[in-house]
Amino acid sequence: MGEYMKRQEDLEDMKTAFIGYDASFREQTPPDIQLKPLDDETPMPAHKGILATRSKILGMPNLDGSYGCGGIVKLPESREELEPLLEFLYVGSLPEEKMQKHIQTKIGESK
Repeated sequence: MGEYMKRQEDLEDMKTAFIGYDASFREQTPPDIQLKPLDDETPMPAHKGILATRSKILGMPNLDGSYGCGGIVKLPESREELEPLLEFLYVGSLPEEKMQKHIQTKIGESK
């Protein structure tokens, strides 16, 4: 049982370090791409490196090799859909309440 507890502690330590890295990365590294949701004119700043390593779809440039006009990529998703997705890509998880809200939104859309 002691080995299991040690593994759990190690996993929690790694998660805490990763979340700290995320906050530090966002604060210290200027975004190099803007994601424009379908329902909002205000683009959401992001980092190509994060998108490329964690999302096959968001990490793909357009066919001409660019990332949209002036680094702005228009997406068919709403801001409400993109915010939890970006948080998940940066942090690796979502708080339970955000996950439930996102699931409820998706269920409502499918009806």
